[in-house]
Formats: sequence, C-alpha cells, structure tokens
Amino acid sequence: MGKKKKTTRTAAKRSLDFKLNDERIPKILGVICFLMAIYLAIAFISYLYTWKLDQDQVLRYSWNILFESQTSVANWLGRLGAVVSNMFFYWGFGLPSIVIIFLLSHLGFDLIKRRPLKQFWNVLQYSVVGMAFLSLALEFIFRSSDFTWGGAFGQSTYSWLSTFLGNIGLLLLLIFSLVGTAVWYFNPNFEELDLRIATDRLDIDFSSFGLMDFFKPAEDDFDLESKPAATKTRKSRTTKAATASAEKEYTALQPNAASDEDENKRPIPKTSGMTEGGELEFELPSVVPTSRKSK
Repeated sequence: MGKKKKTTRTAAKRSLDFKLNDERIPKILGVICFLMAIYLAIAFISYLYTWKLDQDQVLRYSWNILFESQTSVANWLGRLGAVVSNMFFYWGFGLPSIVIIFLLSHLGFDLIKRRPLKQFWNVLQYSVVGMAFLSLALEFIFRSSDFTWGGAFGQSTYSWLSTFLGNIGLLLLLIFSLVGTAVWYFNPNFEELDLRIATDRLDIDFSSFGLMDFFKPAEDDFDLESKPAATKTRKSRTTKAATASAEKEYTALQPNAASDEDENKRPIPKTSGMTEGGELEFELPSVVPTSRKSK
C-alpha cells in the first residue's frame, strides 16, 4: 500500500511539474487566443448595432460600469462586452480594430502548430501599419459621421495633419502612400507600360454620335475611283440615261446651213421676207413729227 501511494504522488508531481518547453503551454495559449478572438468578434459585431445605446453609459462610468449592477447595456456580451468594444472602437483605431481578431486567430494557430513566432512578428508589423493607415483614411473620408470610423487615433491624427497639410495635401499623402506601398511590395515594371495598348482596346463607334458626318466632305469632292464599284456603275448608268434624253430634246444650231435638210438647224428660222442670199428685207417706220404747244 505504501508503494502505491508513493507512485501516485510522484505521478501527480510529474503532471504538475512542467517547463517552458512543454508543448502543452503553447496549445493552451493558442486555445485562449482563439476564444479571445471569438469573444471580440461577437463584441465588435454587437457594437456596430448597439453603440448608440451604450456609448453614453460607457463614457460616463468607464471601467466602473463593470461594478454597477443596476446599469444595463444593450451589448450582446453585457457590460464587459460594451466596455471592451468601446475601448477598441472609440479609444483605439475605430473600425480597423477588427484586424485584432485576425491577429489573435493567427497567433493561436501558430501556437497550436508550434510554429516559430518570427512569421507572426512580420504579420503583426504589417497589421499595425495597416490599422493606422486605415484609421486615418476612414476618418478623412467619414469625418462628418457620428460613428467613430477612425477612433481616437484616426481623429487625432487627422486633426493634426489637416491643419498642417490641409485636406488636399492630406489626400495627396494618402494616395502617395498607397502607390508607394504598391510599388515597394509588387515592384511593377513601368517600362512595359504603353498607353497605346489601352487606347487600341477601346472599341468605340463614333459614327453613332454623329461626329463623323460633321467632318465628312461634300459628295462632289470625292474621287470616282475611291467609290465602290456598285456606286460607279449606278452613277454611270444615270449619266448615260441623262445624256441620251438630253440628245433627244436638244438640237444644235448651226449658223451656216448648206442644204434644205439643215433648215431646222439655222440660228434664225427662214421667213417669208428672206431673200436668196439669206438677208432679210424690212422697212423702217416713218417718223411723224409732232408739234409742241407753246405755253
């Protein structure tokens, strides 16, 4: 009996005795990180719907609201959920604070898988910079909104930069930050950039706007050789028909007719008073003098 008691005591001591290299510690911490991520996710989602109802009470009592049993809040996780979500959204980075849920999940997964934390450290740096940038950008865009899009960090940063650079300068700074970050991480090749490729892909029918008719020259200015064959044939037929009809209706007048067959071609038809030489005989009328009456 004594030996059995000693063996059970030693087993209990071994189970409670652990070192920092024990694989159970990172697993427990990983599970805790997952639970905290789930808790914050529920608190944050609830804050998006209940922040108007809980903000006055949370700002009035701050952390003391946790001990105010008579105070009720609308947050799904009670007073603790209201205080924690208000701390991240109102006093923190605003809506970009959701990135913390991603960080806790990533950390918990790395701890459970016993991965080195060097990779998580790089993710943490990028996430913090991203939260800071998004906090400032959202506060700049929705600065007139009652909701704390950028939190205290975004509001304080925007108020300082807007007075230092102005709104236009701050907008240019945000655009430059985005472009610079994209160039730094993706390193695009601008040597192959050709604007003609983009313009060639634009298939726009400008004839539908009626602009080409304005610049189109008159029909007479076109060369017949540049027209299609069907247009040439149709126009040649029309020209021949017009010429034939004109020949039927028109008779050329010849000044010197040699025979009687050409009587109809004389410039002046023959009259009864015409002599054989082709000259006309006529008499001038006599002038009758008239007398003027003297006044």
